[in-house]
Amino acid sequence: MALGWFWLHPPGPTAILLAVGCGLLSSVVPYVEDLLALRRVSAGTFGVLVSSNPVLAALAGLVLLGQSLDLHAWVGIGLIVTSNVVVARR
Repeated sequence: MALGWFWLHPPGPTAILLAVGCGLLSSVVPYVEDLLALRRVSAGTFGVLVSSNPVLAALAGLVLLGQSLDLHAWVGIGLIVTSNVVVARR
């Protein structure tokens, strides 16, 4: 379906440039941000911060999209974050 759409309505240079820019920014910016954070905090703290990403993603899905997770999904996320906190404290 999408191929048919793009075949009948090919994107212009501006749309292609914007798509490439979005692709680069959505990859490069978080990567550089992670590298800068890793230089400033300990590896254990960084691991805990990174393990909290699923919590933030689930909350964003809930608030912005109205998507809710089941109890077992929240328990799984909680176990991952808790295990990283325990390991980081050692």
